[in-house]
Amino acid sequence: MKTSTHLTALALLASCAASTQAAVYFQEDFNNKVTQELTDAGWRFDKNEFAREKGTDFGIANSPFDSVNFPAGKPSSADFRDANELRIFGPADANGINTAPGDREGAGFLFSDSDVADGSDDIGTKSEFFAITTPFSTKGGGRPWFHADTAYLANNNGECVADFSVSVDGGETWIPFYQSAEPQRAIKGYNRSISAEPDYNGAEILGGTWPVLGSGSLTKSWLGLHGRVHFQLPEEAANKDDVRIRVRYFEPADAWWIALDNIVVDDSPAPAGNTVVLSENFEQGIPSS
Repeated sequence: MKTSTHLTALALLASCAASTQAAVYFQEDFNNKVTQELTDAGWRFDKNEFAREKGTDFGIANSPFDSVNFPAGKPSSADFRDANELRIFGPADANGINTAPGDREGAGFLFSDSDVADGSDDIGTKSEFFAITTPFSTKGGGRPWFHADTAYLANNNGECVADFSVSVDGGETWIPFYQSAEPQRAIKGYNRSISAEPDYNGAEILGGTWPVLGSGSLTKSWLGLHGRVHFQLPEEAANKDDVRIRVRYFEPADAWWIALDNIVVDDSPAPAGNTVVLSENFEQGIPSS
């Protein structure tokens, strides 16, 4: 009888565990994949009519990461190495470790390198380079989250905008859920607007003058990203039949690079600990401690 009761308890636990599993809407690890293969599967790697930089196009970087295996040829980021002389341009996981080392057979990741490209699509060019996932459904689960191992390196004297957006209407309109501008954008946009085109708003793509918070994007940054990132998608992306994610450079202007790996869209929130180590609302000002 004890055995029967024990087995029943285990069955109930297993049933509960199954019922709380995340609904996975989309995932891609890019391993053993090439750009054309993903294009054939429904991905879109493209640029608009204003794009002029030669080599910024998104594509899949494949091991062993030499010039013939990169969308734009040998990446400028190949010059960045760690203490063991291993390249560190690849996407980083939650521990900051490269998810696609060049010595791992079959490793691959999504990549765009503006810095290695010829030319510079500066402010005012309206240049765009982007990658768009295949359409997927978010029906039958909770509000979706985007997770990815990431190395988005923002240029300290650059002026481009990089953003992650979602569409629920076949790509007709896009809702940003992460946007980042390089530090020179505000300065160069301001100088352009007062000296060349009085009506030009150098920050228009982000919704107005700097900094803009609380718009369609949940997160805005002057910096880059390194490690596994977690972004909750806007409410509009929940319970939809046709959802697509777009990764984009806008007016890249010799930006550095974007690398993404192990993309998952599900209904699991960002991981969080159980212990509060610091809590301060500053209602009484800055505490003496």
